[in-house]
Amino acid sequence: MNFTELKVEILRKGFTIPSFAKAIGMAKKTLYAKLEGKSTFSQTEIVAIRNSLGLSDDRLLEIFFTQKVS
Repeated sequence: MNFTELKVEILRKGFTIPSFAKAIGMAKKTLYAKLEGKSTFSQTEIVAIRNSLGLSDDRLLEIFFTQKVS
């Protein structure tokens, strides 16, 4: 999960974190926790994020399914 890229997309689309939480039907506190890596996004939440931000399949994969290789 690339938290920075998700935050970039949220801001790029003109949302604040609180306004985006409201747009996807999530409590602000919950979204902040997920963006800090304290819990994971469910499939339903990922779909809501994709729809709200208008993410392409490739961008969705870049954000949510990144794999770091050392």
